[in-house]
Amino acid sequence: MNDWGELSAPVVYNGVIYAINGKWTFAIDVETGRQLWRTPVEPEPGVDRRGSRAARRCFTTASSFA
Repeated sequence: MNDWGELSAPVVYNGVIYAINGKWTFAIDVETGRQLWRTPVEPEPGVDRRGSRAARRCFTTASSFA
């Protein structure tokens, strides 16, 4: 994980997994696991998609309420 977190869930189409994290977009062959390509993520200038520290600490589990 990086400061940007995960931006989306992976997608599989025609035998290729497409995935994105905070720094790269990847295409990976499903059968071989070989990376087909990757390209850098270029966020819009001035947009901070990391969220606030408070938002990152708000996750709870069911056991938190026991």
